[in-house]
Amino acid sequence: MNPRKQSLYKQLIGDSFFYLLTKIIPGITGLLSIIVFIRWVGPDGYGQFTLLLSFIMAAGALSSGWLNQAILRYFSQDENKEEFPAAIFRGILISFLLGFIILLVGFQFFLDLDIIAFVIAYISFISIILFKLRSVLLQAGLKAKKVAQITAVQAILGLIIPLIFLIRINHYLAIIAGISLAYLLIGYKSIFSFIKFSTNSITSSNNVLSKYYNFGIPLSFRIFLGLFISFLDRWFITFFLNESITGLYAGYSEIIIKVFSIILFPITLAIHPRVTKLWNEGERKKSIQLVKKGIGIQSGIFLLAFVIFLLFEEQFFNLSLILIPELSSEFLSLGIPIFISGFLWQISLLVHKPLELTEKPLKMVWAIIAALVVAVVGNIIFLPRIGVIATAYSSIASASVYIIIIILFVLNKRKLSE
Repeated sequence: MNPRKQSLYKQLIGDSFFYLLTKIIPGITGLLSIIVFIRWVGPDGYGQFTLLLSFIMAAGALSSGWLNQAILRYFSQDENKEEFPAAIFRGILISFLLGFIILLVGFQFFLDLDIIAFVIAYISFISIILFKLRSVLLQAGLKAKKVAQITAVQAILGLIIPLIFLIRINHYLAIIAGISLAYLLIGYKSIFSFIKFSTNSITSSNNVLSKYYNFGIPLSFRIFLGLFISFLDRWFITFFLNESITGLYAGYSEIIIKVFSIILFPITLAIHPRVTKLWNEGERKKSIQLVKKGIGIQSGIFLLAFVIFLLFEEQFFNLSLILIPELSSEFLSLGIPIFISGFLWQISLLVHKPLELTEKPLKMVWAIIAALVVAVVGNIIFLPRIGVIATAYSSIASASVYIIIIILFVLNKRKLSE
């Protein structure tokens, strides 16, 4: 192995370690949050909480995902440009406006909630956008240690503040409000960092912003649909069954996925900015090789983890039963499909990377639309007949369809690294 490549992999391992730290503390606090919140507001309240939060996350992806993805893609090219701060500031304001409209539509057609819930949801939306923007800027700047720090602080606050709110107001909206404040306390600096810019940079920022629109909007739509699938899973369970089962399904699946993502997601976070930087510098073959390396590492980790989970599935369920006593025996059969679907959606973030690098996000949109159709059809046909297990297996089918279509697109796209 040549010294430069060895150095690259050493940097990747180092970044993965710091990003692992960003997942350990949020993973632990996330597990504690599931246990505490379900017991505090009950499965019904937790079902309402997770339904609303999943829609807020989807709305955030649709309205601001384009900006975050464009920053990750072009940061190494644009960070020193005079018009960059103005473009980011205008992008934030556009995201706020789009989010307001999306939430308004969502509350009209999917969420039967009052004006207080809408206000809390919109504040939560803003705070999440600002936090994610700050995190993305640090990630794009290859500041993995700083990302680890702010993520850890946010995760701790995201448990403590909602608990304080719940002591005063025993309602699931108190959890949303507390999480919002936790995000806001860390993310508010994002917007202030870009307020000061010259009048000339406002006009010249049109070119930068236009480039970000063209690349980011299809990607934003793809991320939104991916999160919207998760929202629809919960919405269908509530519609065909009840909010209590929605809360239990969300809680059990989040326990599995949080444990799993602690291991895998740091690799994705570490690879993304380095792959993009290599591509932007003309090192396209090395960029694609790094993507393949990441897929291989994640697949190896998954196979090992899957064997362990398979051997100790019943013990894992019994532990989950201690944490969430309301779980029934039917949830035992959900572990494996949830585990597999979590991995498939995780690895899809690297599988579609070649299309992202070659600026072909529309192909990703077509793939996620097909995945969405599979998820909707699977839930509508099978959920009323065989219960909540239909949602878990529909998620596997949906993720598989997405990955297969992406691979076909990538195979048809010749000379990606030339």
